[in-house]
Amino acid sequence: MVDASEMVIHPQDMKSVHEEAQQMFIKAGVKKVAEVMKNIFTETQLNGLAKVTKFPKKSFSDKNEAEIWLEE
Repeated sequence: MVDASEMVIHPQDMKSVHEEAQQMFIKAGVKKVAEVMKNIFTETQLNGLAKVTKFPKKSFSDKNEAEIWLEE
């Protein structure tokens, strides 16, 4: 689970950093990631990036719901 509730929108030049990090998780065998978000703009930014990298994530506003999804 990733708690991104305090995260703000990143500048475009940070995109490559996120792409590399997501690729590292995928190569390490991560099958699903729950991201806890509070900011719709940040969520939109990260969802777009995950679509490009095929990062297996789902966004949640509630940590408990995220934990339940991860345990499925």
